[in-house]
Amino acid sequence: MALGILLAQDLAVVFFLIALPLIAGQALSFSLIAFSKVAALLVGLFIFSKFLLQPLLLNILKSRSQELFRITILALILTTTWLTGEVGLSLELGAFLAGLALAESPYAHQALSDILPFRDTFLAIFFVSIGMLVNLQLVIAQWPLLLAATLAVSIIKFLAAVLATMLCRKPLRVAILSGFLLFQAGEFSFVFLKGAMDLALISDTIHQITLAVIALTMIATPIIAGQAEQWAATIAAWFGTPPKDIHPEIQEKTGNLTGHVLIAGYGLSGRNIGWLLKQFNIPHLYIELNGTNVQRGKRDGDFIIYGDATSRDVLLEVGIERAKALVLSINDPAAAARTIGTARQLNSKLTILVRTRYVAELEHLHNLGADVVIPDEFEASLQLGNNLMHRFNLNEGRILHAISQLRQQHYNSMVTANAPAQGLSVLDSGQLDYLALPDNSPYLNASLAEIDLRNQAGVTVVGVIRKERTIYNPSGSFRIEQGDTLMLLGANDDMLQASEVLHGHPL
Repeated sequence: MALGILLAQDLAVVFFLIALPLIAGQALSFSLIAFSKVAALLVGLFIFSKFLLQPLLLNILKSRSQELFRITILALILTTTWLTGEVGLSLELGAFLAGLALAESPYAHQALSDILPFRDTFLAIFFVSIGMLVNLQLVIAQWPLLLAATLAVSIIKFLAAVLATMLCRKPLRVAILSGFLLFQAGEFSFVFLKGAMDLALISDTIHQITLAVIALTMIATPIIAGQAEQWAATIAAWFGTPPKDIHPEIQEKTGNLTGHVLIAGYGLSGRNIGWLLKQFNIPHLYIELNGTNVQRGKRDGDFIIYGDATSRDVLLEVGIERAKALVLSINDPAAAARTIGTARQLNSKLTILVRTRYVAELEHLHNLGADVVIPDEFEASLQLGNNLMHRFNLNEGRILHAISQLRQQHYNSMVTANAPAQGLSVLDSGQLDYLALPDNSPYLNASLAEIDLRNQAGVTVVGVIRKERTIYNPSGSFRIEQGDTLMLLGANDDMLQASEVLHGHPL
């Protein structure tokens, strides 16, 4: 939300830059010729970005010269900036238009990665130059006015951000958080201030004070942002959020739930968990703060409500005291931490499972009361390693054993849901594989003793998956049917032979 408002602020500066000459009384000098130049430039940029830019960049990339690609990008930016200055518009607007044109290209990501080193360098130069422009003697002499102006700007921007966020029907906590993150004056304020100074719209004293105010709000930003989550949660708790935020119809539906699972977040991981729960007819519902996702969930037929999972009232309304488990699949670590504490207070027997991005957050979330914490980066690394080992045709049992050992060592016994490495060592000498019974198999309706895969292929049938049921350690009299899947344990080479036996011919 805060990022969207920031982008809107930056876009608004473009229109203010265009309006500055009009405010300065230069409207009469804006002749038909000047208007034609601006129109021709805009139309030309549109045609170039729509029809010529992509073929140009494609030909540049075909040369496989990164240096030529970077030079071309810089040339496009500088040329566009120069042209806008020539027709009477600001150079800043020209740079903005060049960025828009590049954003429409399929090579925008590569262009951005090439520009990033220049961005960091120019940003450093930009702030150094701002510091050199500040008149410290004037700032010291006018410090009461400077302090009052800084507080006024911060409060006004804070209230404006809170109001804008609440108008978008976001919870109070999110609105206050947006206010703390957006109270400062942005970098484009310097650009706007310079344009006003060039047109003699403000005096040097006002320019210096305004420059200092902008700089002070930006200096305070990392300090305020570091505490924003905690402050927003505290202030929101003071005001409280009444239970009426939940629709009466939802209250009626959730009032009958017991032993259900609450899923905070309707992203990919949340939807996957819900799909699994649905396969086993386990009642569940989603709590989602994104209105678009809520509408999507309703269209897909999922039980989903709009609400903030960190809110005590919302959790009570969805029956957390009667719930079996809470799954936090949200991308906000601070919100997840607050939800764990609130949920644990409301239901001490609740099983809390948390998805987090980094292993560094695992111990902290576990200490707050989470039963299971799954870090994305660690589990992703295990999947990468698992797939890599299979590329080397290594033994399935040894791979499973090694991964389980690594998982146990890394989690350090804090995550109880992971199976221990002990017990998997029995697979070291064999591969566990699944083999679906062919529809035309000559052994349909035959017993395992009649097939005798142990003597024919050297593998052992350790289980049979039939429809939605798994039969472990089936007896020799067990008969296999069409649609069955056999769980086989044996050497890698023997698996192919077992498949040939069941097919009735060599593969």
